[in-house]
Amino acid sequence: MIDKTLEVLHEKGVRGIMLDRFLELEFDVKDIKDVYAFRDLIVDKGIAKVDQHLTARILPFGSEIQDIGGWLKYIDLQEAEAKRQRDKEDLDFKKSKVDFKLAKKMLKDFPTTQKQARWGLIIAGVVGLVQIIQIIVSLLSNGSSD
Repeated sequence: MIDKTLEVLHEKGVRGIMLDRFLELEFDVKDIKDVYAFRDLIVDKGIAKVDQHLTARILPFGSEIQDIGGWLKYIDLQEAEAKRQRDKEDLDFKKSKVDFKLAKKMLKDFPTTQKQARWGLIIAGVVGLVQIIQIIVSLLSNGSSD
C-alpha cells in the first residue's frame, strides 16, 4: 500500500492528493478510519506530509524511496545494511579477541625477551671490547716494528 501511495504521490508531485481519494484508488482502504490510520503511517515514516485539508504531498524521503524501487526495496536495503553492519561488528570483535590473545602472550613472554635483550647487549659489548683490544694490539705491534 505504501508503494502504491508513493507511486500516486510521485505522479501528482507538488499538487498532492486528497486522502479521501484513497477510497476510490483501489487501495486496501475500506472506510475513512483506514484512511486516517494510513495518513498517520505515511506521516510517521516521513514519506509524505498531510496538510489541514487532508491533502498528502510527497516528501524528499518519499521520493527517495520511490526512486530506489519502493518501500519493500527500501526495507530490504535497510536489512542488508544492518546485516553488513552486524557482520562488520562480529569481525571487529573476533579481531579484537585475537589482538588481546597476542598482547597477553607478548606480556607473558616479555621477561624472557628482556633477559635475552640484556644478554645480547652484554655479548655485543664484550665482542666490541675484544675488537677494540685487537685494534689496539695491531696498532701497537705495527708501531713497535717501525
